[in-house]
Amino acid sequence: MDKSNQRHYSPSDFVYGPTVGEGRFGTVIYAELKPAEQDPTAVADTSSQHESRGYAIKVIPKSEIFRHNQLQAVLMEKHILCEVLSSRAENPSELFMKLFLCFHDASFVYFVLELCAGGTLLSLIQSCASNSIDSESPGMCVSWVEYYSGQLLRAIEYLHQRGVVHRDLSPQNIALTFPNGEIKLGDFGGAAILRAHEHEGELRMWVPTGSPPGQSSDFVGNPDYASPEMVRGSNDDDTLSPSMDIWSFGCLVYHMLVGESPFHAASDHLAVQRVLDFANRKMEICFPPTIDEAAKDLISLLLSIDPDSRLGMQDGVIELNNTCHSTEIGQKRYISIRNHSFFHTNDETTIWMSLESKTIEPPYKPAQPKWMADLHSGDDTLKSFESIRFDL
Repeated sequence: MDKSNQRHYSPSDFVYGPTVGEGRFGTVIYAELKPAEQDPTAVADTSSQHESRGYAIKVIPKSEIFRHNQLQAVLMEKHILCEVLSSRAENPSELFMKLFLCFHDASFVYFVLELCAGGTLLSLIQSCASNSIDSESPGMCVSWVEYYSGQLLRAIEYLHQRGVVHRDLSPQNIALTFPNGEIKLGDFGGAAILRAHEHEGELRMWVPTGSPPGQSSDFVGNPDYASPEMVRGSNDDDTLSPSMDIWSFGCLVYHMLVGESPFHAASDHLAVQRVLDFANRKMEICFPPTIDEAAKDLISLLLSIDPDSRLGMQDGVIELNNTCHSTEIGQKRYISIRNHSFFHTNDETTIWMSLESKTIEPPYKPAQPKWMADLHSGDDTLKSFESIRFDL
């Protein structure tokens, strides 16, 4: 997006459809620009939005931002989407949800995002489990897991090479496009950016301009996928590390194969306790008999209790300079993960060659959601922002 040509937008420039998602503090609504407001210099080409002209607008009440001390999180998400992952970034990745516009008024903050109408990775995992004919193997087939975990690792690599630690990797935050079924990682409200400190070899968390001093949370993310150092509340400069995302990645691989996360419990409190019990060697991860040895080994290595010992953390060093807006991209690539036997089931080619050359199609093509099929079916389908009622 060329900011020099960008005019100011407001909620009245759009018409709105159904709610398509719910976040911790915001609501995601389907929206279309009014025909008279179409401006190709200000809003990205909508041809990639399939037949719909639509966007997903995340609407965040300012009252909730301040009530839950989330101003830093909102500013961080905007910074990452606008500066690190935007089309202006060097070698932009297609694995992240695009932000087209961001504006605010007296009551709300609005993120105009790429529409991903194919559901989430969580909904796909749940669908696989419900349709499984084998109660002992309710997860995805291995080839699907290989594809999705391969794409996810590529996204993690891209972030870590730019000093970004997501800290909230979960299947709820991985969307699928419609109709192609490509994955798009989103929700960067819990993310952190590492920058080089004055002292050689030290990394510190960068705080966006405008954040209240000292405003941070000891815990972000989903307990089912959060690392022991995260749930212990030691989420500070000294422990903040890309290894947090590697732990979450291991939980996601397990979840796709088994049908639930390795630390899933009836409540967040119990899930946290399970993570701590594992970290204190009071419990072990249970692998169903259908999980092969290669998958068990990969997951076990990713879920090392010691953050520095997790698979991939010895592969290289993230090299950052002292300017958070200009990151020197190091050669850190998770070679030891890529070379693991789990990802080498085909002798002729590897999943990595296929993913990077884009010669492999997503294994699942989402069906058109009913709400999209119903769009424009009547005069009252799309409405003004003033007519929307939020359940807050």
